[in-house]
Amino acid sequence: MFQLKAGGTRFAAHVATGGDPHDAALNFITQAISNLNGSPASATSMFDALPQADNLSELALPAVDTNGTRVYNFAVARVGYARAPSANRLADGGSASRAR
Repeated sequence: MFQLKAGGTRFAAHVATGGDPHDAALNFITQAISNLNGSPASATSMFDALPQADNLSELALPAVDTNGTRVYNFAVARVGYARAPSANRLADGGSASRAR
């Protein structure tokens, strides 16, 4: 989870400073996910740069800060999965855990 103010950048995506706030949030997260998926090698370092401590990843309840700047709260997750063994690898005597 992370907080980003209007005009801020994270994951090489920018939050708009004007227009509809819902559109700004949606456009940001859409671009951020596209950037993360488009560059898996740099996605790891971008995720690792997110604050890990609870007190560093606080979220804002007000939609604007004391200066009137919009504040957005976002959450992203990195998900990995284990590939299921293929029938072909098992049928030819291959081990399901052996990499090909």
